Amino acid sequence: RLALPLHARMFNGDLGTDGLQGAGTSSSPLHSLSPITYRCQLGTGKACRRRAARHMLCRLVVRAWAVPPAMPPPDPSSSDDFGSSEPPHWPAAGRGKQTFRFWIDYQVLSSPLSTRLLERALKAVGGVCTGGPPKLDPITSAVQKHKDYGYMHMGEWDFLWSITAKAMLAAEILRPGQMVGCLPGFLSITRKTSLVSNLRLVYGSKEAFTIVPRTFKLPDEMDDWAEWLEQHPQEDTGLWMLKNNKQRGEGLRLVHTRDASKACFETTTRPGMEGMTLYRWYLAQQYITRPLLLGGLKFGVRLWVLVPGVRPLRAYVHQRGLALLSSHRYDETQVVGQDGGVAAGHITNYAQNENSDVWSLQQLASHLGPPRWQKLWGAMIRSTAMLFAAALPRVNEVLSYTAVPPQSCFQFFGLDYLVDSDCKPWLLEANATPSMKVEHARSDMRKLIHDQKWPVMQDMVAMLGICPERFNGPLPKEHRDLSFMAGELSRRGGFSPIMHHFPTETPDGLRTITWHPLDHELRAYTKGSQYQAHVLDQTMGQRART
Repeated sequence: RLALPLHARMFNGDLGTDGLQGAGTSSSPLHSLSPITYRCQLGTGKACRRRAARHMLCRLVVRAWAVPPAMPPPDPSSSDDFGSSEPPHWPAAGRGKQTFRFWIDYQVLSSPLSTRLLERALKAVGGVCTGGPPKLDPITSAVQKHKDYGYMHMGEWDFLWSITAKAMLAAEILRPGQMVGCLPGFLSITRKTSLVSNLRLVYGSKEAFTIVPRTFKLPDEMDDWAEWLEQHPQEDTGLWMLKNNKQRGEGLRLVHTRDASKACFETTTRPGMEGMTLYRWYLAQQYITRPLLLGGLKFGVRLWVLVPGVRPLRAYVHQRGLALLSSHRYDETQVVGQDGGVAAGHITNYAQNENSDVWSLQQLASHLGPPRWQKLWGAMIRSTAMLFAAALPRVNEVLSYTAVPPQSCFQFFGLDYLVDSDCKPWLLEANATPSMKVEHARSDMRKLIHDQKWPVMQDMVAMLGICPERFNGPLPKEHRDLSFMAGELSRRGGFSPIMHHFPTETPDGLRTITWHPLDHELRAYTKGSQYQAHVLDQTMGQRART
């Protein structure tokens, strides 16, 4: 790693907001800034790679901090729900008051279709797409090493949608008024390894393993795993799912307990790290051998959660969701597929079962009946609330050294639950950038998927208040009280608030979660009639549909 101290004040001359050739006023110097230290991975450290790294970092600083052209004074009569008396942020040339600009990093998404509904929702409220470049096919992408992401073009968008790694680079240098779909600190629950360790850290192992299946980190906790198997043989299901960091249902292996220790020491290599010995598996997770089946098929539940902000922490679960069925019948005795991987009947991930049956949550509720559905739904809501509350310590830590403008960051999550035969949900994963694509070989299934996902995107855009006025009006201010909550709840659409399920302390009473003063105010607010009306409305609506 090479630390490059860059002073933005060192750049002068004809530099504007969009590059090296005076897009702005040629006489405007850049703001005087404190030195910013960047780190970049330089591999072999050859001189050519150092020069390339310096060049790219200079471009980043120029684009991020170039001073825009002067603006006329703001109209004092203009105001809106996001309001302050401060002047609006600097808009780009050519942007009208009835539009705003959004940028989507297509190059890093799993599919161009994954954001089609989001684009449609943004355009419906006045959005204009200004980037990014289209996703390349695998062959072209391998040859064309240069990538172009939103954080490299800070002056060209108001709203950015990207994966966490790229979105965080933008979050660190956001301009006031911009929005990015990423909240600092939530990697603590969206990474497979950190999800379990964070739940255990906050709640203790006993409570954590009522939310997620019992899990051991590899190879660090091999001894702990062996000790647990020795002391709790009656609790061993006989099967363990080994996981690495791959997505989309890949990077999995299902093994019997007797074969687990050998499999855990399998090694692999990675491009650029030849000669190094790397363990293939990161986690060993106890397999749920008695899943609830639908017509002999295993299924998983996908819930969508929106976190509009963390000061105070708010989380909303949408009442629309999907039950994703496996494409093959479940057979506990058949654990290895023909390709050597996990047998198909054990995998419910949508990417591995794109053309299998899909149910809406309404269909699942009707199939289960009111008593079992209410038990399942209530348990998923409680686990979801516990999950996001557990992220708060890490969120507070990251925000202590990451300054982001007020109301600039939010995040949309996809949670995957497995349901066992007792209707108990087990959280398997929290996806930081869930795909919202509508794709299926059958037209009726495409319509069902669309009818579930499209309202979610509409409600997300509405709840966040995304519109031209949001980006062209007065700058949003930091929340100092809960006066904004009435408006947020009124815009929630199908999103159901779950803040009343946030724990004030861990169930064992030994650990506490450090809440912000506004969080304590919000807890009292959730007991009031204004908040409870929304909760009752959602509950009654769910019962009506079942």
